[in-house]
Amino acid sequence: MGGGQSLLAAAADAAKNNCVELDWSNRRTDDNPKLVTIVPPSFVSHLLGSTLTDLRLSGNGIAQLPASFGRLVALEYDSIIELTSLQRLWLHHNRLETLPPALGDLQALERVFVQHNVLSALPFSIVLLTELDASDNKICMLPEEWQTAPAVTTLRLTRNLLKQLPIGLGALQQLHTLSLQSNRLLELPAICASLVNLRNLNLQSLPRSITTLPNLHTLSVDRKTFALLDPAVLTFCTALPTFDILGL
Repeated sequence: MGGGQSLLAAAADAAKNNCVELDWSNRRTDDNPKLVTIVPPSFVSHLLGSTLTDLRLSGNGIAQLPASFGRLVALEYDSIIELTSLQRLWLHHNRLETLPPALGDLQALERVFVQHNVLSALPFSIVLLTELDASDNKICMLPEEWQTAPAVTTLRLTRNLLKQLPIGLGALQQLHTLSLQSNRLLELPAICASLVNLRNLNLQSLPRSITTLPNLHTLSVDRKTFALLDPAVLTFCTALPTFDILGL
């Protein structure tokens, strides 16, 4: 494959040496631009039964994961559920179009980073995480099942195509960081007022309902939004401990 040790060899070594982390990030170079665009099913089979908790495959232009992993273009989906120790997964800066529902079967998985891909939707099983960064994709719709996800604390969805938020999002009682700027949102659902632990919020537009968030500590808006703020919203914002106006 070039670029030093191959992905399969790295997986085999990680399993053999009982590694908890496998970092195979940024192996794609100008000299080898087509490196690892497809992760083969055998990659997962090499890791079965390992103690791996952290997997980093970012910055490789990956367009296909084995179905054994999730989905990135074809193969056998099921074997990813055998990676029972996996807690954190880095797949940002690739070319993923979908994520596999099988991710939700990874009971130990807590944090997933898939920013800078071409995702248009998220599987409902994604709500079982505690942290998700899916910024810089093409997501236009979120799962409705957030009421089943009490553990979510951080949700970053900046620079997507969201026009509305699911009502179930208001059930995230542990959510403290929500990033939604540069989407197409015009209003926050009224139920978002029940996000009692939300402390950090990034938005492109500020609806009046923002004033109902009881524990908000940090708010970031862009300069154009600030210029158009409703007086009641402006009063609320300027009273926050941290109010950032981006671009000033």
